[in-house]
Amino acid sequence: MKEYLTIGDVSKLKGVSVKSLRYYADLGILVPAYINKETGYRYYKPHQLIIVDLICFCIGLDIPLKNFHNYIKENNVIDVENIIADGRVITQQKIAELTRNLCNIESASKYLTVNQEINNHIKQYSHNYNERFFLVKPWNHNCTDMSNFITQITNLYQKSKSYNLKITYNHGILRHFHKKGNESFIFLEVNKPDVLTSDFMIIPKGIYACEFFFNENIFKAEEKYFKSNQFSNGSLVITREVYQAKIESYTTPFEVQVFTLQ
Repeated sequence: MKEYLTIGDVSKLKGVSVKSLRYYADLGILVPAYINKETGYRYYKPHQLIIVDLICFCIGLDIPLKNFHNYIKENNVIDVENIIADGRVITQQKIAELTRNLCNIESASKYLTVNQEINNHIKQYSHNYNERFFLVKPWNHNCTDMSNFITQITNLYQKSKSYNLKITYNHGILRHFHKKGNESFIFLEVNKPDVLTSDFMIIPKGIYACEFFFNENIFKAEEKYFKSNQFSNGSLVITREVYQAKIESYTTPFEVQVFTLQ
């Protein structure tokens, strides 16, 4: 039996558990070259060690082992070129996902920094905003309807992924005043999309009159900004949640931004 390696030998040489080697055999992707019928001991040929390497390679690339059969051709020839090609695609997808995660981390950090600056203001102040882009959806509910608000905001976050957009974590409710009345939208601020569709609204740059509230004053804010029709044509009233670095569930503050055409 000198030409064979025991399952223990393979385990030690490749750093793969005996349990895993048995699992690969059950999948039919690493079948022992010989099994002693009396003892049940499993033996492998030295050339099978490369198959162990390729299986570990696939595991590292998140290629499902159930797909390993796709790389085994006639006469048990393993198509390494296709393994590498599939591995490259999966790795590129991982890099893209990690890049998006890093962008989201940077956005969250910036979001908290800006919010801390806002928190230092006293009630009313003004801020000069650059042009912004909102992913929007019509809002036909009361601004205190948190159940619907959370559901629809969650849907917008999911929708932003389909557009492959960088998010800013700024979200809330927008009122747009025009000649025919006013419309309300729930919004999520995003980076400039490659293609502007009806799902997006461009928010003009300019100086916005801002006011800071805590959630116990939400009804005061509602009376002042959401039930009032005193705003002129072209005005925007934006309400967004302002989370801090340490979140207290019972004191979520929010900011109201008002833009009026001159």
